[in-house]
Amino acid sequence: KVLTVDANGDVILVPDATGTGGGGNTTICSTAANNFIMKKDVLTNTICTSQIFEDPATFNVGNGTIIPTAKLHVVGTGILTTSYALKIENNASVNLMKIHDSGQIEAGDANSNLFFGNGSGLSITSGTGNICFGDGAGGGLTSNKYNVFMGRLAGATVTNTGDNNVGVGDLALWKNTTGEYNTAVGSSALAKKSIGKGNTAVGLATIGGNQPGISTGDWNSALGNSALGKLTTGTDNTALGNDAMFPMITGSYNVAVGSSALGRPTLGNTAGNNNTAIGTTAGFNNIGNGNVFLG
Repeated sequence: KVLTVDANGDVILVPDATGTGGGGNTTICSTAANNFIMKKDVLTNTICTSQIFEDPATFNVGNGTIIPTAKLHVVGTGILTTSYALKIENNASVNLMKIHDSGQIEAGDANSNLFFGNGSGLSITSGTGNICFGDGAGGGLTSNKYNVFMGRLAGATVTNTGDNNVGVGDLALWKNTTGEYNTAVGSSALAKKSIGKGNTAVGLATIGGNQPGISTGDWNSALGNSALGKLTTGTDNTALGNDAMFPMITGSYNVAVGSSALGRPTLGNTAGNNNTAIGTTAGFNNIGNGNVFLG
């Protein structure tokens, strides 16, 4: 016999017209329940109720529940970390995601990479220990290691050797290619930094985020919106305060503490070295080298 559907939409058994059924008669078990997906036991040639329930009113499907409240509602077996409500593997038996009955969630590939977002980590090959959240975040990662990118297009163009970077914020470390050991927190922080290393930027558009070209300097630190905002090749600068050292482009070994210290957005030092300015707008119109400004 074979299964078919009658005029009422019910599944019924009918004789096999070809006579090639071969397995003998198939029976429906006496405990079959309404609205459960049916399954066949090939050993007993019996069709009976599975554990999968479909709500006839909402068409929600439940596994472990007969009151599914979502399109797929899964109820685990307890509250233990050793049992799972959901487990997903690839065809190489690598665990991609496990949701424990205790609520713990494990996710990642065989190399401990974790990507969430459209296009996030799309190019990864042999990279290890990367964590990316956001559309396009870490989209260019290939063999990179130990990067963390969170935000739309954060670290999106990192390729080949850019390791140990942290970018949090929309476009943070966006143009980074081979730069390493950089930390960027804030929208567009270090957005134009390509090969620089050891930079720390906290705030909107810090360290090169406000200039049109690519920034390559090393070991710069900036805290404050647009601090070192136009920097390109400068090295070992420290800027603390909104717009601190904002106009600096190629200068090195400068220290600016205070809002607009060593330069306002439209005026200030662009290439000076070894300057120190402490105080709001201190040294804002300086264009030289080796100066100290207090207050």
